Amino acid sequence: LFSGIALANNSTVIAKLDGKSITKQELIKYANSIPNSKYRETLKTDEGLRKLAELYIQRQILLEEAKKTVDKNKDENKSIFSSHGKMDEDTIYLIAYLTKEVEKKIKITPEEIQSYMKEKNLTKQQAVSELASKKRREIYFSLIDKLKKKHKIEYCIGADSKSASK
Repeated sequence: LFSGIALANNSTVIAKLDGKSITKQELIKYANSIPNSKYRETLKTDEGLRKLAELYIQRQILLEEAKKTVDKNKDENKSIFSSHGKMDEDTIYLIAYLTKEVEKKIKITPEEIQSYMKEKNLTKQQAVSELASKKRREIYFSLIDKLKKKHKIEYCIGADSKSASK
């Protein structure tokens, strides 16, 4: 037997966000819009399409929230919008929003650095870098989880094709 989705036409619905269908064609366009995209390979399998749909949905809900909360005319955001020149406006909104909601919330105490240095046998710079990266992921995924709860997300492919949140 062949995998129906991977062989299906580009109008196949892969997921739904608040009732709006996300088709394979949209995911192809999304994957192709990312420079040097490793995501093009994900278009070949059901699992890959589902993962790409998850990333696409995350971007959509982040962008929606960014456009609601980021005022590009506020002093704190003007430099972000002017310094990213040729970048598309959606991406700049995401940068401004994630800077505010993730980057500025990363706090690392000297005690945490010392403890992590000893535990992992790292230099101070390595410890700070790893701790910041770890905290960045935690804050980001916590933000994503919070935003997802405001939306109805359904996956139309994969073993557990069902609603992710309501």
